[in-house]
Amino acid sequence: NDITRKIIENPAVKVINSGEIFELNQRSLLLSKDGRELRIADSAAPIRDNNGNILGVILVFRDITKEYAMQEKLKQSQKMDAIGQLAGGIAHDFNNVLAGILGATELLKLQANLNKENIELLDMILMATKRASGLTSKLMTFSRKSESVFANTNINEVIDNTIDIVTHTIDKKIEIKINNDAENTIVLGDVAALQNAFMNIIINASHAMPNGGKITLQTKNIMLEAEYAELSQFKLKPGEYIDIEIVDTGSGIPLDVVTQIFDPFFTTKPPGKGTGLGLATVYGIMQEHNGSVTVYSEEGRGTAFHLMIPCVVGVVQSTEMDEPVRTGSGTILIVEDEDDLRAIEQIILKNMGYDVLVAEDGKEGVEIYLKHRDEIDLVITDMRMPEMNGYDLFLKLKEINKDCKVILASGFTQNDNIEELKDMGLAGNIKKPYQSSTLSQLIAEVLKTETT
Repeated sequence: NDITRKIIENPAVKVINSGEIFELNQRSLLLSKDGRELRIADSAAPIRDNNGNILGVILVFRDITKEYAMQEKLKQSQKMDAIGQLAGGIAHDFNNVLAGILGATELLKLQANLNKENIELLDMILMATKRASGLTSKLMTFSRKSESVFANTNINEVIDNTIDIVTHTIDKKIEIKINNDAENTIVLGDVAALQNAFMNIIINASHAMPNGGKITLQTKNIMLEAEYAELSQFKLKPGEYIDIEIVDTGSGIPLDVVTQIFDPFFTTKPPGKGTGLGLATVYGIMQEHNGSVTVYSEEGRGTAFHLMIPCVVGVVQSTEMDEPVRTGSGTILIVEDEDDLRAIEQIILKNMGYDVLVAEDGKEGVEIYLKHRDEIDLVITDMRMPEMNGYDLFLKLKEINKDCKVILASGFTQNDNIEELKDMGLAGNIKKPYQSSTLSQLIAEVLKTETT
């Protein structure tokens, strides 16, 4: 039995004793001499003579290992879809709260009578809010289950984001250190998949160090020669790769286990503690990225995983810098159902130099726009609202005035049809919570106003 790991009753004996046809469920495993585990669905039936006496038993074993694996993969897919939908719903409300905190804190910083200590406390709130927003975004990225999206990706950023998440999960006695020695860190990759791969390895490493230890992530560039590429079990091509080494100081992996760790459903953990899918997933992700994964381990000393991914050549890496708040002129209509957030946005926009009108939902937004359409230069609307959501409001405003400029603000934009709306004339979108500087830059770009 795959759960209890106990030997089940011999089906032939059971048929002889009962005289009935007997079937085993999908929890049955057949162990081969070489240690492989085959999942089987079997049946046993009595062989009778003309008088009904049992002469023997016929056993039929059907290998359903692949079939079962596909069923489990489907279940996992459905679970991840549910997590993604749940994350999206929570993110909208949670990011609205964070947007209110962020906006109020930025307004407080504008007060002239603040001393150094108060400014430092406000900066701490800003940093904590940004971190909370970033963590929400990373969790949504990790939990989404959709078609792979490959784009130029900075591996260092993926590693940093992964560490931000796992530090909230693993034992605080475990130290994580990052050494980035690679000069070219850009790969053609799927962020969610790569993050998934790093997280699986790091969490496995933490389980091998119940009393604490150290996990080191080291990146470096290597040139892969044709001879090595040809010998690899992966489909590698010669060229520049980034090598990500993840080393732990844990208990290590026995030699007889190392050769099986990438097999689906293979696990050394007790029942209920692991599915055996983690490292199989890592293997598959590296295949998708035209890379490789190898492992070296010594019992009692630790384990090292090497992930190699082809680099993208000729991409200039940029650094993100804070932009100043840009001022402007004109009239902006805010459509936002959260009272506190609506009030804060109104003050922020007025401080930037804009005249502001406000609406509590899409229905009121249409009414105000019809009344002041000649004055309004831009509409900034939330996506999720009662009465009329941002999507329907955008369509209605475009129906009233095809040249109406609209910016969509949302706490969760992955399923908000942004690209579809842009094709229909959406001027821009921004993810909550956002800083004043980010919003001001977007407004200036949309309105093409002279700013200071």
